[in-house]
Amino acid sequence: MFLDAAGESGIDLVTSDDKLRITLDESGTEIQVSSDGSISIRSQRDISITSQAGITIEAGGTLALKGRAVDVDGNMITLN
Repeated sequence: MFLDAAGESGIDLVTSDDKLRITLDESGTEIQVSSDGSISIRSQRDISITSQAGITIEAGGTLALKGRAVDVDGNMITLN
């Protein structure tokens, strides 16, 4: 589905049951991935997430970080 209403520009991919959605919002310069189920990102190589601003990761349950080594680097690190 193409978004071309006043103030909207982009592409919206939606399954017939509306449980999966990928939105490319050109006017808001935002990409949204929505699912009523799980979302997985898999790669045989590295995955990078980079932002010129902040990055927020929030879990309603347990947040698990796992790796052979986990490095935390920052000017100020706050643990609550």
